[in-house]
Amino acid sequence: MDKYSFIHYKTGILALDEQHWELFTILNEMRAAQACNDVIKARTLLNYFSSKLSEHGVFEEYLMRSCGYPYFDFHLSHHPESFKQLKRYCDTKAIHGDILCTDIVKISTLLSEHIDHYDIQFGVWYTKNINK
Repeated sequence: MDKYSFIHYKTGILALDEQHWELFTILNEMRAAQACNDVIKARTLLNYFSSKLSEHGVFEEYLMRSCGYPYFDFHLSHHPESFKQLKRYCDTKAIHGDILCTDIVKISTLLSEHIDHYDIQFGVWYTKNINK
């Protein structure tokens, strides 16, 4: 399995891109731990990922609100479901059972879809209107 990459998910907003990079880096470390059957490390990384994901969501919402993003309410209406789905999945896996390769793929897919569908649109708007 290839490493997860955030190259295709750049928003053009440095702070968000750095957070996305960190989330994908944690997923890569989790994949490596899972491949070595290091269950404790994989579970620890999953908990860390979940914590960083929560921090990211709070920061992203703050950034959108503070710069007057006109589609903030639309974005926010999808945030709870995207983040809840990821958090629920992470929390369940952290408590029950081994973390499988398919679990890491599912988490990566959920993260990638959120960035692709919502964060990149914000990045385009931000670049045109704020970061001129």
